[in-house]
Amino acid sequence: HINLKKAKESSNTKKTESWKKFINDINPNTPIREAWEQIRLIEGIQFNETPLILIKGDKTYYSAIEKAQSLA
Repeated sequence: HINLKKAKESSNTKKTESWKKFINDINPNTPIREAWEQIRLIEGIQFNETPLILIKGDKTYYSAIEKAQSLA
Protein backbone atom coordinates (compact mmCIF):
# COMPACT_ATOMS: atom_id res chain seq x y z
CA HIS A 1 0.00 0.00 0.00
CA ILE A 2 2.94 2.31 0.56
CA ASN A 3 3.90 2.14 -3.13
CA LEU A 4 0.32 2.88 -4.18
CA LYS A 5 0.26 5.93 -1.89
CA LYS A 6 3.56 7.13 -3.36
CA ALA A 7 2.24 6.61 -6.89
CA LYS A 8 -0.95 8.55 -6.12
CA GLU A 9 1.06 11.35 -4.50
CA SER A 10 3.31 11.55 -7.55
CA SER A 11 0.28 11.56 -9.84
CA ASN A 12 -1.35 14.36 -7.86
CA THR A 13 1.85 16.40 -8.01
CA LYS A 14 2.01 15.96 -11.79
CA LYS A 15 -1.64 16.99 -12.13
CA THR A 16 -1.05 20.13 -10.08
CA GLU A 17 2.04 21.03 -12.11
CA SER A 18 0.14 20.45 -15.36
CA TRP A 19 -2.74 22.67 -14.24
CA LYS A 20 -0.40 25.47 -13.11
CA LYS A 21 1.46 25.34 -16.43
CA PHE A 22 -1.83 25.47 -18.33
CA ILE A 23 -3.04 28.48 -16.34
CA ASN A 24 0.27 30.31 -16.81
CA ASP A 25 0.38 29.61 -20.56
CA ILE A 26 -3.20 30.55 -21.42
CA ASN A 27 -3.86 34.10 -22.59
CA PRO A 28 -6.49 36.03 -24.59
CA ASN A 29 -4.79 34.94 -27.83
CA THR A 30 -4.95 31.22 -27.00
CA PRO A 31 -7.26 29.49 -29.49
CA ILE A 32 -10.36 28.14 -27.73
CA ARG A 33 -9.80 24.73 -29.35
CA GLU A 34 -6.30 24.52 -27.87
CA ALA A 35 -7.62 25.51 -24.44
CA TRP A 36 -10.33 22.82 -24.50
CA GLU A 37 -7.89 20.18 -25.76
CA GLN A 38 -5.62 20.95 -22.82
CA ILE A 39 -8.53 20.82 -20.38
CA ARG A 40 -9.55 17.42 -21.75
CA LEU A 41 -6.00 16.15 -21.36
CA ILE A 42 -5.86 17.33 -17.78
CA GLU A 43 -9.24 15.75 -17.02
CA GLY A 44 -8.04 12.48 -18.53
CA ILE A 45 -5.01 12.50 -16.27
CA GLN A 46 -7.18 13.39 -13.30
CA PHE A 47 -9.34 10.30 -13.67
CA ASN A 48 -6.55 7.93 -14.68
CA GLU A 49 -6.40 5.17 -12.12
CA THR A 50 -3.74 3.13 -13.89
CA PRO A 51 -0.86 2.52 -11.51
CA LEU A 52 2.30 4.39 -12.43
CA ILE A 53 4.41 1.46 -11.30
CA LEU A 54 4.00 -2.31 -11.33
CA ILE A 55 5.43 -4.49 -8.60
CA LYS A 56 5.70 -8.15 -9.50
CA GLY A 57 7.52 -10.34 -7.04
CA ASP A 58 10.66 -8.53 -5.98
CA LYS A 59 10.87 -6.38 -9.14
CA THR A 60 9.43 -2.94 -9.81
CA TYR A 61 8.56 -1.80 -13.34
CA TYR A 62 8.19 1.87 -14.22
CA SER A 63 7.84 2.30 -17.99
CA ALA A 64 4.88 1.11 -20.02
CA ILE A 65 7.17 -1.17 -22.03
CA GLU A 66 8.63 -2.77 -18.91
CA LYS A 67 5.17 -3.32 -17.47
CA ALA A 68 3.87 -4.84 -20.70
CA GLN A 69 6.88 -7.15 -21.06
CA SER A 70 6.58 -8.34 -17.47
CA LEU A 71 2.94 -9.25 -18.04
CA ALA A 72 3.54 -11.00 -21.38
